[in-house]
Amino acid sequence: MTIMNMKLLLVAVLIAGYGADGYAQRYDTSLIPYRKGDKWGYCDRNKQVVIAPKFREAAMFEGALAMAKADSDYCVINRRGEIIYQSNSYTGIINDGTHYVTHTNSYTQQLFDEYGKAVTKPYNSIVRFNSYGYMTITSGFVKVGLMDRTFREVLTPAYGSISFLSKDVIAVYEDKAGYSLMHLPDQRRMTEPYGYIYPQHDGLMMVMKDGKYGFIDTTGKVVIAPKYDKETPDRIARGERYNESTYENYRYDGFYEGLAVVVQNERAGYIDKSGRVVIPFQFEKAYGFEHGRAWVRQNGKWGMINTTGRLVLPAVYAFPSYLSAKELLALDGFHEGLIPVAKDTVYGYADTNGVMVIPFKFTRAEPFYEGMAAAYKGEQMGFINRSGDWVIPPVYKWAEGVGQTGGGPFVNDHIIALLPSDKWVMLDKKGKQIIPMKFDLDNSIWFGDGLATATSGGKRYLFDTRGRILHTFSTAGYVSQYTPTLFYDYDDKCFINVKTKVRYYD
Repeated sequence: MTIMNMKLLLVAVLIAGYGADGYAQRYDTSLIPYRKGDKWGYCDRNKQVVIAPKFREAAMFEGALAMAKADSDYCVINRRGEIIYQSNSYTGIINDGTHYVTHTNSYTQQLFDEYGKAVTKPYNSIVRFNSYGYMTITSGFVKVGLMDRTFREVLTPAYGSISFLSKDVIAVYEDKAGYSLMHLPDQRRMTEPYGYIYPQHDGLMMVMKDGKYGFIDTTGKVVIAPKYDKETPDRIARGERYNESTYENYRYDGFYEGLAVVVQNERAGYIDKSGRVVIPFQFEKAYGFEHGRAWVRQNGKWGMINTTGRLVLPAVYAFPSYLSAKELLALDGFHEGLIPVAKDTVYGYADTNGVMVIPFKFTRAEPFYEGMAAAYKGEQMGFINRSGDWVIPPVYKWAEGVGQTGGGPFVNDHIIALLPSDKWVMLDKKGKQIIPMKFDLDNSIWFGDGLATATSGGKRYLFDTRGRILHTFSTAGYVSQYTPTLFYDYDDKCFINVKTKVRYYD
C-alpha cells in the first residue's frame, strides 16, 4: 500500500462526507481502521481487533458499510469484514440513513444494498439524497431525472436541469421548449415555457420571455408581465470591474427587500411587487437593496440610495467600494453602520447617511466587524476602532477572513494574522500573541468543531479557537479530520484519537 493511494481513498471519503449531514454524523467510530504492518483491518476504540487486518486500504465505516481495497480492487465491506461488492474502478458509499453502495464502472453508477443486491438500474450518475428526499439521476450524461427514497424513478431522465423551489415544485429545463415550473407529485406544468427562470427572491421569480423580463410567484401565476430589460447596455464594458462575468447577476435578478432593479429605455430604476415604479428610471446602473441601501451610478460615478431613492452617499465615487471593483460585492462592506469609501486612492468610512465618520487616510479599508476594521497603511495591515485609531498597529500582511465574504476576521475574539515574514500568528483583539510559536505558510485549515492545524518547527499542531494546543503531531505532514477527536495522520499512516492519544496501528 502506498501513502498516496491511502491518501486518495481518504480524501475521496472526506469529500463525500461533507454536506448537510456533516462529517460528525456521517462516520461510525465504533469500528476504526487499524493497521498492522502493511495490512488494514478494524478495531474498537480500545484497539481490540474486530476485523482481522487483510486489506490493502481501509476507510471509516458509514453505518453498516465501509470502503476498502482488496488486492487491486476497490470493495465495500460489511461490519463482519465480508466483501459485498468489488470492482476494479472507484467504489463509494451513499449514506441515506440506511446504507447503500454506488460503484463507478464504464461510466455508470448503480445502488446495491448491504448484501450486494442491486436496488436500482445503472445510471451515468447518482447524486446523494437532497433535503427533500430525492436523488438526482443522470442518463446519457446530459439528461437528469429524480429518484425517491424507495429507489423509485419518479421523474424519468429527460431534462437539461432540475432545481427545487419546494418539496413539490421544481423548475425544469427541456430542450427547445425552455424553462417551466412543474408540480412534481403529478408532473403537471404550472407555467408556460420561459427563456429562463431565476431563483426565488422575496417570494417572486424573475422570468425571461422573448428577451423581456417580468415576475411570477411560486404557483406560476404571472405577477408582472415580461416587459422590462434586466441590464443596462454598459454591463458588457468589462473594464469596469474584474471578473464581471462571474458576478453579473449581483442583486439584479429579482426582488430584494421588496424592490427589484429593472431597466427601461437603457436606464435602471426600481419597482415594487405590484409592478409600480417606486424609484424612477434614472440610473446608468443599479444594484439590488441590502440593509436598506443600494449602489447606483450617475454620470459615471457611484453613490448609494435609500429605499425612497434619496442619495445617502453622493455619486462621486469611482467604484461602489473597494470590493466591487474586484468582486461586485459592494454592499457586503456595509457593516455596523459604516462603509469604506474611496476618494481617488485613499479610503475612509461613511455612515448610512453619507457623512464621513473616519477621514480619508488609508490605502485600503475593510468592513467593520465587532467594533474593529482591518485597514492598511501602505502595504501593511492593522485594525482600527470606530474613531479611526489603530488598536492593532499596521505591521501585518493580511489576516484570515479579511476581504472575504461570509464572515469577519474574528473567531472567538481571535485573529490569525500573517507577518511580513510569511509566518502566521494567533492574536487576541488587542494584538497580543496567544500561541508562542509562529506557524508556517503551508496551510492553516479550520476544521469543524472549532479546531485547526498549522505547522511550526517541523511539527503540526492541533489547536482550538481559544489558542489551546490540543495535540502535537510528530511531523509536519498532512492530517484529515473525521470526527471531533479522530484524525488520520498521513506520515504515521494511522488513525489517532487526539483526546486519548491512542494510535490505531501496530
